[in-house]
Amino acid sequence: MRRLLPLTSKVVTAAVLVLALSSCGESTPPRIGSVTMAVSGDRVAIAIRVDNPGALPLHVYAEPERILYDQDTRTLRLVMHQTLRDADLTGVATSSADLHFSQLRSITVPAGLAAVVHVDLAATLNHLVFPGSTGKVTFEGWPIHQARQVDIELGWSDTPLAISDGHGKSASDLRRELLTLERGVLTATLTR
Repeated sequence: MRRLLPLTSKVVTAAVLVLALSSCGESTPPRIGSVTMAVSGDRVAIAIRVDNPGALPLHVYAEPERILYDQDTRTLRLVMHQTLRDADLTGVATSSADLHFSQLRSITVPAGLAAVVHVDLAATLNHLVFPGSTGKVTFEGWPIHQARQVDIELGWSDTPLAISDGHGKSASDLRRELLTLERGVLTATLTR
């Protein structure tokens, strides 16, 4: 069995475009209005339109926490919310990702409006591959520009998705704290 770990030298940029919507009820959760993917040279641009029909501003993550790719099904999965790692559940770190924490950028979607989150990725992502029997670590290129399906998981909240003071807290504690701020995860699938 091979274990694949993504390299986390994130070359991700996020931009925001605000669009007008009609205002609805105060407690209305946001929704993903559309997802598009464009390939240009060695870059992949994914645009996620988030509609906020409610009367209050909402907050959504603007970059992926994890980027996963299944070469057999050619499915790209962008996990844009906090997730618990194995170490968070067991107390035993199994990779350096368990020990490190980076706070994801988030944006505000004003009440009654929409925002477009732009995620810019390399067309081919390099991942470390740990083959079980050989013990040799190699790199494997994942051609995400060939994805037939893009699955989006986008965390949102009615409070800012930020930690004010992380001093002295473990990566696990910080991830758990952000998870308590999230009110939900929006999902969408783009089939190409």
